[in-house]
Amino acid sequence: MSPTMTSLAAGSVLAAVFCAVPVAHAQQPPASPLVQQINDGNWLDAQEAGSLRDELYYQRAVHAYMTMLPALNVIGMRDGSEKAFGAGYHALPIWKQRMDSRAMVPTPNADVIYSMS
Repeated sequence: MSPTMTSLAAGSVLAAVFCAVPVAHAQQPPASPLVQQINDGNWLDAQEAGSLRDELYYQRAVHAYMTMLPALNVIGMRDGSEKAFGAGYHALPIWKQRMDSRAMVPTPNADVIYSMS
């Protein structure tokens, strides 16, 4: 079977599935542009499709890292505070001195005295 006939057969199967009517009993509607593109054989080769999938996974991983980093940092600061000062609403750590680059706090401001509840 030639590739064109195979793609036409696949397009007929897709049209039958989307119409939910047996092909032998119904007249087929005109094919949508997407089905026409599939029938023309415009598929990516396996290597290019794989590289696009890898790029998508990489972009999703970067996005997950960037969006979750602040939340994970706050959770880490909370856990460290509970370990050093105890858990509960009665513990309120306050930094007595202004922060500098050695502080284990993300983006500390050197003009502010911090507390964390």
